[in-house]
This record gives sequence, structure tokens and C-alpha cells, in this order.
Amino acid sequence: MVQLSEIAESIEYIPLETNRNSMIDKVSWSSLAFENNKYYIRTRFEESIFVFDSVGKFLFKFNRTGRGPEEYEYLAGFTVDPDGNIIIRSVEKFVLYDKEGNFVRVLADKNTFPGITLDKCLPFGDDKYLFTTRIKRGVDNEYSAILMDYKSNKILKIKYPSKEREFVKSLPMMYRFSFYEVFAVRSNEGMLIFNGLDENILRVDKDFKVDTLFRINFGKYHPRDIPGEVLARADVSSNIFRYVFPFESSRYIFDQFKLGAAAHKPRIMLKHGAKSEDDIVTFDISCSLFDKITGEFLLVDQPEKNQIGFPDDFEGGPAVWPVYVSTCNHIVTSIDAMNFITYSETHKVSDKYLEVAGRLKETDNPVMVLVKFKN
Repeated sequence: MVQLSEIAESIEYIPLETNRNSMIDKVSWSSLAFENNKYYIRTRFEESIFVFDSVGKFLFKFNRTGRGPEEYEYLAGFTVDPDGNIIIRSVEKFVLYDKEGNFVRVLADKNTFPGITLDKCLPFGDDKYLFTTRIKRGVDNEYSAILMDYKSNKILKIKYPSKEREFVKSLPMMYRFSFYEVFAVRSNEGMLIFNGLDENILRVDKDFKVDTLFRINFGKYHPRDIPGEVLARADVSSNIFRYVFPFESSRYIFDQFKLGAAAHKPRIMLKHGAKSEDDIVTFDISCSLFDKITGEFLLVDQPEKNQIGFPDDFEGGPAVWPVYVSTCNHIVTSIDAMNFITYSETHKVSDKYLEVAGRLKETDNPVMVLVKFKN
């Protein structure tokens, strides 16, 4: 168990302003950014991004949908750079807008790299951008990431490891796994690249130099080395692999691992729409924390049912796990208003937490959770 105070110096609970123009739904890891001291939140039901300031005041709604050259057809994803410029991933192009929402340029489209499907775009500083590619069964792709410097027209292509390409091609067509997707994570020193199940975590610095920064040693439990078990039930499978999206701060890497039969404790969560506390489902998944300074790696136990991450020993609130890690070194996540209120009634929390809960209605916008790391 890792208490929040072991890695952080403070936590803030920030209710987002609720009015007829600012209503948003549940916040997920792919729908939130906190940069330029503002919250950027994408909604599921419209092609918009809602922008709130650091104290939760609603500022404006960003929407440039359309079929024009300066518009996006569909908001498939977005990224915000430290200055507040917004990159929209649409159906066939990536469009850059400034912090006021004005069109700047199309960064890439379907003709930029013929035969390669670009998946995400991350700003890299000084007019540089990194694009990850989409790897899937039935589509062979030589490259996992492409870096572009628009000032110098310099391009760097990073190859997808051949072992991983062969493994993906061997999987049944009907299966789609997150563990072989390419993930890129921004950090102060450059960009981390996770190539599917490859053990090596790459670092690309701002001069386009690539090196292996860390290596995850799966040992005899690597899915590539246990044919067929990648599709087996969790309680009998022997393999281990990364699960969903990793995050990095200046000191830590936050990740999750699917441990199969090796999981010493199941993750216990309430089922979607659960009618009672006994309506649960278990998973063979564990959070992890890697300290880049000390080299210590920990599998982080679940603090209590239906929570993951680090118990809030500052205010007594729910455990914290990143939905976003900002370039200014904050963990960001959220709590639905109704859950925030209920938690205050069922747990021993601080006066500060109770004060925030007392100002909420169950139908209000989510409460943002902002955690500042220790230096």
C-alpha cells in the first residue's frame, strides 16, 4: 500500500461550474487534459471540448466540426500542449488550433504517410510533434512512431520491433488487445515510447535521439513465450502484460499490469449498475509505481473495494490514480458529484472535504482532483 503523502505534497478538490452551457458527463482517461492552468474536457455526446479555469469556472466550449479545410469531421481524440494549443484527431487528419480556438494548420492527413494509419499526436516542443501509429491484426506496419519537425522538415521514423509485429500478426483476427498498441507519454526530458509487448521503453529526446531508457523484465511469463495463453481465462493464464495507458511524472512511471494466475490479490470492483455492495466483479489487474530515481518498482495494492491507487491521507477522500499527468507535474482525476457526496457520508473525511460536499448537488458537474507531486 502506498499512501498519497509518500509521493505528493497536496491535494485539491475543485468542483466544476454547472450551468446550462457547461454540463459534461463522466470524465475518462481519454477525455481530460490539464495544461496552461486550465481543464479541457471532451464529452461523449457532442464533438466539443469544454474549458474550465483552475478554480473550476467555465470559460468556453470549443467546437469546430464541419467538412471545411479548417474544421474537423469527428472528434476522435485531442491533445493540449503546455501553452494551451489544441490538437484535434479527426477521421483522416490532425488539426492544430491555438489557445483561442483559431485554426493554425493541418499537421497530418491520410496522404502524409501513405499506407500508415496515424493514431495519436503529441506536441514535442518547438514546432515538433510525435505521431503514434495504429497496429492491428491484418495490417502490417513497419513503424510504431513518427516524429516531425515542421521548422526543419526533419522526419524520424521509429521501427516497430519485428518480434512484436510477428506476434500481432499471429493473433486471431477477431481479437483486439490494448497491450500491443503503441503508447507515447510526454515527459520533461522528451517522450517515452512503449512498443506493445516489447520489454524496452524508449526515450526520444528533443534532438531526436532515441535510446532505451528502461526495460520491463517479464521473464518466463512473457505472452510471446506462452503460445495460446494470451487468450486464456485470467485465473489459468500464466502470462503477464501491461494493461491500458501508462503515465509519467518527473520522478514516477504509473502503470497497470494484467497478472493472470500470478495475481496475489484480485481487484474487487462494483459491477456497472450494481444494486448492492455485494454486486461485485474481480480482475487480475494491479497498479504499479516505478521510482526512476531509486529504481524501486512496486505493485500497488487496492486500498479498498471499488478503488485503485493511493489512499488520500490528506483529506480522507477516495484513493487517487491518474487519469492525466500534466507537464507541470500534477496528477489529475475526477469524482462524480453524487459519488463525492456519498463518500462524505460513508467515510471519515476532513472538514475541507465536507465543505466541498456540502456545496454540491447530485446533478452537478464532476469534482476535479488535482494532486501536486513532491519536488
